[in-house]
Amino acid sequence: MVHKFSVAVMGRGLVCSKLLEYLRSDKDTSQIDIFGSSEDTLVIDDNEYVVKKYDQIGKKHYDVVFGTTDADTIKKWFNLVNADLFIDNSELFRLYPEVPLVASKTNTEIMFRNNVRIVSNPNCVAAMIARVLYPLNKRYPINKAIITTYQSISGLGQKALEAYQSERDDEIYLDGKISNRFVYKKENIRLYDNIVPYVGVENENNITHEEEKIELELEKILNGVEITTMCARVPVKHGHSAYVHLTFKDMIDFNRIKAFIENIECVKTPNVVTSSMVKDSKDVFVGRIKKDKNCPYALMFFITSDNLTIGSALNSYELFMTYKERWQKWYFINITL
Repeated sequence: MVHKFSVAVMGRGLVCSKLLEYLRSDKDTSQIDIFGSSEDTLVIDDNEYVVKKYDQIGKKHYDVVFGTTDADTIKKWFNLVNADLFIDNSELFRLYPEVPLVASKTNTEIMFRNNVRIVSNPNCVAAMIARVLYPLNKRYPINKAIITTYQSISGLGQKALEAYQSERDDEIYLDGKISNRFVYKKENIRLYDNIVPYVGVENENNITHEEEKIELELEKILNGVEITTMCARVPVKHGHSAYVHLTFKDMIDFNRIKAFIENIECVKTPNVVTSSMVKDSKDVFVGRIKKDKNCPYALMFFITSDNLTIGSALNSYELFMTYKERWQKWYFINITL
Protein backbone atom coordinates (compact mmCIF):
# COMPACT_ATOMS: atom_id res chain seq x y z
CA MET A 1 0.00 0.00 0.00
CA VAL A 2 1.36 3.43 -0.99
CA HIS A 3 1.60 5.87 1.91
CA LYS A 4 -0.08 9.24 1.34
CA PHE A 5 1.45 12.11 3.28
CA SER A 6 -0.63 14.61 5.23
CA VAL A 7 1.05 18.01 5.36
CA ALA A 8 0.44 21.42 6.90
CA VAL A 9 1.92 24.84 6.17
CA MET A 10 2.43 27.53 8.82
CA GLY A 11 2.20 30.95 7.17
CA ARG A 12 0.42 32.30 4.13
CA GLY A 13 2.91 34.62 2.41
CA LEU A 14 5.07 34.41 -0.73
CA VAL A 15 6.94 31.30 0.40
CA CYS A 16 3.70 29.50 1.24
CA SER A 17 2.25 30.34 -2.18
CA LYS A 18 5.30 29.01 -4.01
CA LEU A 19 5.44 25.88 -1.82
CA LEU A 20 1.79 25.11 -2.59
CA GLU A 21 2.63 25.07 -6.30
CA TYR A 22 4.92 22.10 -5.66
CA LEU A 23 2.69 20.33 -3.14
CA ARG A 24 -0.39 20.49 -5.37
CA SER A 25 1.34 18.42 -8.02
CA ASP A 26 2.83 15.91 -5.56
CA LYS A 27 1.11 12.55 -6.07
CA ASP A 28 2.15 11.35 -2.60
CA THR A 29 0.41 14.19 -0.75
CA SER A 30 -3.13 13.44 0.41
CA GLN A 31 -4.01 16.61 2.32
CA ILE A 32 -2.72 20.16 2.68
CA ASP A 33 -3.82 22.31 5.62
CA ILE A 34 -2.76 25.95 6.02
CA PHE A 35 -2.47 27.88 9.28
CA GLY A 36 -2.21 31.62 9.83
CA SER A 37 -2.84 34.34 12.37
CA SER A 38 -6.54 34.50 11.51
CA GLU A 39 -9.19 32.39 9.79
CA ASP A 40 -9.40 33.25 6.13
CA THR A 41 -9.52 31.93 2.59
CA LEU A 42 -6.39 31.84 0.44
CA VAL A 43 -6.77 31.70 -3.35
CA ILE A 44 -3.74 30.73 -5.46
CA ASP A 45 -4.08 30.08 -9.19
CA ASP A 46 -7.82 29.42 -8.87
CA ASN A 47 -7.19 26.95 -6.02
CA GLU A 48 -8.96 27.86 -2.79
CA TYR A 49 -7.58 26.98 0.65
CA VAL A 50 -9.18 27.45 4.06
CA VAL A 51 -6.72 29.09 6.45
CA LYS A 52 -7.10 27.98 10.07
CA LYS A 53 -5.72 29.79 13.11
CA TYR A 54 -2.34 28.72 14.49
CA ASP A 55 -3.86 27.59 17.76
CA GLN A 56 -5.68 24.82 15.88
CA ILE A 57 -2.56 23.13 14.49
CA GLY A 58 -2.13 20.71 17.40
CA LYS A 59 -5.53 19.09 16.94
CA LYS A 60 -4.26 16.75 14.24
CA HIS A 61 -1.18 14.67 13.53
CA TYR A 62 0.68 15.38 10.26
CA ASP A 63 3.45 13.55 8.53
CA VAL A 64 5.17 16.83 7.71
CA VAL A 65 4.63 20.45 8.75
CA PHE A 66 6.33 23.29 6.87
CA GLY A 67 7.21 26.55 8.61
CA THR A 68 7.04 29.42 6.10
CA THR A 69 6.51 32.35 8.47
CA ASP A 70 8.85 34.35 10.74
CA ALA A 71 10.85 32.99 13.67
CA ASP A 72 8.78 34.71 16.35
CA THR A 73 5.58 33.11 15.08
CA ILE A 74 7.21 29.68 14.80
CA LYS A 75 8.57 29.98 18.33
CA LYS A 76 5.15 30.92 19.69
CA TRP A 77 3.27 27.97 18.16
CA PHE A 78 5.88 25.26 17.54
CA ASN A 79 5.17 23.30 20.72
CA LEU A 80 1.62 22.67 19.48
CA VAL A 81 2.87 21.04 16.27
CA ASN A 82 2.16 17.31 16.12
CA ALA A 83 4.21 15.97 13.21
CA ASP A 84 6.84 13.40 12.33
CA LEU A 85 8.95 16.07 10.64
CA PHE A 86 9.04 19.86 10.84
CA ILE A 87 10.77 21.60 7.90
CA ASP A 88 11.37 25.19 8.95
CA ASN A 89 12.18 28.10 6.67
CA SER A 90 12.64 30.61 9.51
CA GLU A 91 15.91 31.30 11.29
CA LEU A 92 14.68 29.93 14.62
CA PHE A 93 16.42 26.54 14.67
CA ARG A 94 19.22 27.07 12.14
CA LEU A 95 22.05 27.46 14.63
CA TYR A 96 20.88 24.81 17.10
CA PRO A 97 23.81 22.33 17.14
CA GLU A 98 21.49 19.31 17.07
CA VAL A 99 19.27 20.60 14.22
CA PRO A 100 20.44 19.80 10.67
CA LEU A 101 20.84 22.91 8.50
CA VAL A 102 20.31 21.50 5.03
CA ALA A 103 20.57 22.95 1.54
CA SER A 104 18.92 20.55 -0.89
CA LYS A 105 21.15 18.86 -3.48
CA THR A 106 24.13 19.38 -1.15
CA ASN A 107 24.38 18.14 2.45
CA THR A 108 21.12 16.18 2.64
CA GLU A 109 22.87 13.20 4.21
CA ILE A 110 22.91 14.99 7.58
CA MET A 111 19.09 14.96 7.71
CA PHE A 112 19.29 11.39 8.99
CA ARG A 113 22.38 11.61 11.17
CA ASN A 114 20.93 12.39 14.61
CA ASN A 115 17.33 11.16 14.26
CA VAL A 116 15.94 14.64 14.92
CA ARG A 117 12.46 15.66 13.82
CA ILE A 118 13.36 19.22 12.81
CA VAL A 119 15.23 20.26 9.68
CA SER A 120 16.09 23.90 8.95
CA ASN A 121 16.38 25.62 5.60
CA PRO A 122 19.35 27.97 5.33
CA ASN A 123 18.94 31.67 4.68
CA CYS A 124 17.99 32.30 1.02
CA VAL A 125 21.48 33.54 0.07
CA ALA A 126 23.25 30.86 2.10
CA ALA A 127 21.18 28.13 0.42
CA MET A 128 22.15 29.42 -3.03
CA ILE A 129 25.85 29.73 -2.29
CA ALA A 130 26.01 26.39 -0.46
CA ARG A 131 24.93 24.66 -3.68
CA VAL A 132 28.34 25.56 -5.10
CA LEU A 133 30.61 25.86 -2.09
CA TYR A 134 29.63 22.64 -0.32
CA PRO A 135 30.69 20.21 -3.08
CA LEU A 136 33.57 22.47 -4.09
CA ASN A 137 34.96 22.56 -0.55
CA LYS A 138 34.84 18.76 -0.30
CA ARG A 139 37.01 18.45 -3.41
CA TYR A 140 39.15 21.60 -3.11
CA PRO A 141 39.29 22.78 0.53
CA ILE A 142 38.40 26.45 0.93
CA ASN A 143 40.01 28.72 3.51
CA LYS A 144 37.83 31.84 3.19
CA ALA A 145 34.91 33.26 1.23
CA ILE A 146 34.20 36.98 0.85
CA ILE A 147 30.64 37.50 -0.35
CA THR A 148 28.89 40.64 -1.62
CA THR A 149 25.15 40.18 -2.14
CA TYR A 150 22.56 41.97 -4.26
CA GLN A 151 19.19 40.94 -2.84
CA SER A 152 15.78 41.44 -4.46
CA ILE A 153 12.72 43.18 -3.07
CA SER A 154 10.73 39.94 -2.76
CA GLY A 155 13.09 38.91 0.02
CA LEU A 156 11.27 41.48 2.15
CA GLY A 157 7.85 39.95 1.43
CA GLN A 158 4.63 40.87 -0.35
CA LYS A 159 4.20 44.27 1.34
CA ALA A 160 7.64 45.35 0.12
CA LEU A 161 6.77 44.31 -3.42
CA GLU A 162 3.61 46.39 -3.20
CA ALA A 163 5.59 49.36 -1.88
CA TYR A 164 8.10 48.99 -4.71
CA GLN A 165 5.30 48.94 -7.28
CA SER A 166 3.67 52.02 -5.72
CA GLU A 167 6.97 53.91 -5.90
CA ARG A 168 7.32 52.90 -9.53
CA ASP A 169 3.79 54.15 -10.20
CA ASP A 170 4.69 57.45 -8.52
CA GLU A 171 7.50 58.01 -10.99
CA ILE A 172 5.31 57.17 -13.97
CA TYR A 173 2.14 59.02 -13.00
CA LEU A 174 3.34 61.77 -10.65
CA ASP A 175 6.18 63.22 -12.75
CA GLY A 176 8.83 61.46 -10.74
CA LYS A 177 7.64 62.67 -7.33
CA ILE A 178 8.22 59.41 -5.47
CA SER A 179 6.87 58.90 -1.95
CA ASN A 180 9.39 56.81 -0.03
CA ARG A 181 7.61 53.81 1.45
CA PHE A 182 10.38 51.72 3.06
CA VAL A 183 11.29 52.42 6.68
CA TYR A 184 14.82 51.80 7.94
CA LYS A 185 16.14 53.22 11.22
CA LYS A 186 12.93 55.25 11.49
CA GLU A 187 13.69 56.96 8.17
CA ASN A 188 11.60 56.65 5.03
CA ILE A 189 13.79 55.59 2.14
CA ARG A 190 12.80 54.35 -1.25
CA LEU A 191 13.17 50.92 -2.84
CA TYR A 192 12.48 51.81 -6.46
CA ASP A 193 15.50 52.90 -8.55
CA ASN A 194 17.73 52.78 -5.48
CA ILE A 195 20.37 50.59 -3.84
CA VAL A 196 20.01 50.18 -0.08
CA PRO A 197 23.23 48.95 1.60
CA TYR A 198 21.33 47.56 4.58
CA VAL A 199 19.63 44.16 4.75
CA GLY A 200 18.52 43.89 8.34
CA VAL A 201 19.43 46.00 11.35
CA GLU A 202 23.11 46.68 12.15
CA ASN A 203 24.66 45.54 15.41
CA GLU A 204 27.35 47.32 17.42
CA ASN A 205 30.00 46.08 14.95
CA ASN A 206 28.10 47.48 11.94
CA ILE A 207 27.21 43.96 10.79
CA THR A 208 23.60 43.64 9.68
CA HIS A 209 21.42 40.77 10.83
CA GLU A 210 21.35 39.36 7.29
CA GLU A 211 25.14 39.41 7.05
CA GLU A 212 25.43 37.67 10.41
CA LYS A 213 22.94 34.97 9.36
CA ILE A 214 24.75 34.22 6.09
CA GLU A 215 28.13 34.07 7.80
CA LEU A 216 27.11 31.83 10.71
CA GLU A 217 24.96 29.52 8.59
CA LEU A 218 27.54 28.98 5.87
CA GLU A 219 30.20 28.41 8.52
CA LYS A 220 27.97 25.72 10.05
CA ILE A 221 27.32 24.06 6.68
CA LEU A 222 30.92 24.31 5.45
CA ASN A 223 32.50 23.49 8.83
CA GLY A 224 35.69 25.51 9.09
CA VAL A 225 35.48 27.91 6.16
CA GLU A 226 35.72 31.59 7.16
CA ILE A 227 32.87 33.70 5.76
CA THR A 228 32.67 37.49 5.43
CA THR A 229 29.68 39.22 3.85
CA MET A 230 28.37 42.60 2.75
CA CYS A 231 24.68 42.77 1.77
CA ALA A 232 22.64 45.25 -0.25
CA ARG A 233 19.01 45.48 -1.36
CA VAL A 234 18.64 46.24 -5.07
CA PRO A 235 15.59 47.35 -7.11
CA VAL A 236 14.89 43.94 -8.63
CA LYS A 237 11.62 42.13 -7.88
CA HIS A 238 12.89 38.54 -7.89
CA GLY A 239 16.27 36.86 -7.69
CA HIS A 240 19.16 37.19 -5.25
CA SER A 241 22.69 37.54 -6.62
CA ALA A 242 26.21 37.68 -5.20
CA TYR A 243 29.85 38.02 -6.06
CA VAL A 244 31.89 35.37 -4.26
CA HIS A 245 35.66 35.58 -3.76
CA LEU A 246 37.25 32.29 -2.63
CA THR A 247 40.67 31.68 -1.15
CA PHE A 248 41.69 28.00 -1.13
CA LYS A 249 44.01 26.26 1.30
CA ASP A 250 46.32 25.17 -1.52
CA MET A 251 47.46 26.67 -4.79
CA ILE A 252 44.74 26.05 -7.37
CA ASP A 253 44.49 24.71 -10.88
CA PHE A 254 42.00 27.27 -12.16
CA ASN A 255 40.80 25.26 -15.16
CA ARG A 256 40.08 22.19 -13.04
CA ILE A 257 38.09 24.16 -10.48
CA LYS A 258 36.18 25.99 -13.21
CA ALA A 259 35.30 22.66 -14.83
CA PHE A 260 34.26 21.28 -11.44
CA ILE A 261 31.85 24.18 -10.85
CA GLU A 262 30.40 23.77 -14.33
CA ASN A 263 29.53 20.14 -13.56
CA ILE A 264 27.85 20.59 -10.16
CA GLU A 265 24.29 19.23 -10.09
CA CYS A 266 21.63 21.90 -10.77
CA VAL A 267 24.23 24.57 -11.52
CA LYS A 268 24.06 26.23 -14.92
CA THR A 269 26.93 28.23 -16.43
CA PRO A 270 25.67 29.88 -19.63
CA ASN A 271 27.82 32.31 -21.62
CA VAL A 272 25.92 35.26 -20.17
CA VAL A 273 24.38 35.22 -16.68
CA THR A 274 21.95 37.81 -15.32
CA SER A 275 19.40 37.75 -12.52
CA SER A 276 16.54 38.16 -15.01
CA MET A 277 16.89 34.52 -16.12
CA VAL A 278 16.26 32.91 -12.73
CA LYS A 279 12.52 33.48 -12.17
CA ASP A 280 10.90 30.17 -11.09
CA SER A 281 14.06 28.24 -12.00
CA LYS A 282 15.14 25.20 -10.01
CA ASP A 283 18.78 25.87 -10.88
CA VAL A 284 21.56 28.12 -9.62
CA PHE A 285 23.29 30.20 -12.29
CA VAL A 286 27.03 30.92 -12.13
CA GLY A 287 29.09 33.14 -14.40
CA ARG A 288 32.18 35.31 -14.66
CA ILE A 289 34.42 32.66 -13.07
CA LYS A 290 37.84 34.25 -13.10
CA LYS A 291 41.26 34.14 -11.48
CA ASP A 292 42.41 36.56 -8.82
CA LYS A 293 45.49 37.94 -10.59
CA ASN A 294 47.06 38.89 -7.27
CA CYS A 295 46.69 35.53 -5.52
CA PRO A 296 47.40 32.02 -6.89
CA TYR A 297 45.14 30.58 -4.19
CA ALA A 298 42.02 32.52 -5.17
CA LEU A 299 39.24 32.91 -7.72
CA MET A 300 35.87 34.68 -7.91
CA PHE A 301 32.50 34.25 -9.58
CA PHE A 302 29.00 35.69 -9.89
CA ILE A 303 26.03 33.62 -8.71
CA THR A 304 22.26 34.16 -8.90
CA SER A 305 19.03 32.24 -8.25
CA ASP A 306 15.34 32.71 -7.51
CA ASN A 307 15.11 33.41 -3.78
CA LEU A 308 11.58 31.98 -3.62
CA THR A 309 12.63 28.63 -5.12
CA ILE A 310 16.27 27.80 -4.35
CA GLY A 311 16.26 30.04 -1.28
CA SER A 312 13.05 28.85 0.35
CA ALA A 313 10.05 26.96 -1.09
CA LEU A 314 11.90 24.64 -3.46
CA ASN A 315 14.49 23.86 -0.80
CA SER A 316 11.70 22.91 1.62
CA TYR A 317 9.93 20.79 -0.97
CA GLU A 318 13.11 18.97 -2.03
CA LEU A 319 13.85 18.18 1.62
CA PHE A 320 10.33 16.76 1.81
CA MET A 321 11.10 14.60 -1.23
CA THR A 322 14.30 13.38 0.41
CA TYR A 323 12.37 12.56 3.55
CA LYS A 324 9.72 10.63 1.63
CA GLU A 325 12.42 8.34 0.26
CA ARG A 326 13.64 7.54 3.74
CA TRP A 327 10.59 7.88 5.96
CA GLN A 328 10.18 4.19 6.78
CA LYS A 329 13.76 4.00 8.11
CA TRP A 330 13.74 7.19 10.10
CA TYR A 331 12.92 7.39 13.82
CA PHE A 332 12.56 10.69 15.58
CA ILE A 333 13.42 12.32 18.85
CA ASN A 334 11.68 15.39 20.24
CA ILE A 335 13.40 18.74 20.47
CA THR A 336 11.62 21.35 22.60
CA LEU A 337 12.45 24.99 22.99
